[in-house]
Amino acid sequence: MKLIKKLDSRRAKNGRMGGWALFYCPYCEKEVEKPYQSGLRYKSCGCAMYQLSSESLTVHGDNKRNKNGKRKPGRLYGIYNNMKQRCCNVNNQDYNLYGGRGIKVCKQWEKSYIVFKIWALLHGYKDNLTIDRINSNKGYSPDNCRWATQAQQVQNSSKAKLTWVKVHLIRQVIHNKLCSIKELANIYNVSMCQIGKIINNKSWVEEIEYGCN
Repeated sequence: MKLIKKLDSRRAKNGRMGGWALFYCPYCEKEVEKPYQSGLRYKSCGCAMYQLSSESLTVHGDNKRNKNGKRKPGRLYGIYNNMKQRCCNVNNQDYNLYGGRGIKVCKQWEKSYIVFKIWALLHGYKDNLTIDRINSNKGYSPDNCRWATQAQQVQNSSKAKLTWVKVHLIRQVIHNKLCSIKELANIYNVSMCQIGKIINNKSWVEEIEYGCN
């Protein structure tokens, strides 16, 4: 922790006198009073934020070992990396749907996976959920994101006319068999014929194979 200033000596529980000081904890971002030597020795005040960030990398899907014994990115880190790639990498196949139209990752997430991980664990991350922007016209940030099923994401996107983002999502939903054509037609207030053309790449044509047939 970062030393702010030394304080007067105090008597500890064991009856011994010792120096105390005021420290700044970089995890919970609070000023705390601790014994001088302990404050210099430890990285945090022992808060929950530090406990979450210091968990094993194999917990919550950060990384796992494959059959060959090599580590590979887990699900949560994969979501984080894909989010950054869509918004920041001009060579990513989905960049035009995200970064190309002004969708950005907030600075605190872009700079630190640990910060993103802590937010995810404190806000309901589960392996069957994906990250969803509440307002699809705004970027990825704590105040505009939540964890939702893909079906809920479709419902969230149904308030406006079809866009490339929505078409992309429709194809993914059908490919993963999360909704029927009829359900999607009702959600987006379009005809089943229109949904069928999108699925078969006869409308909103893309050079991406979704395997919907």
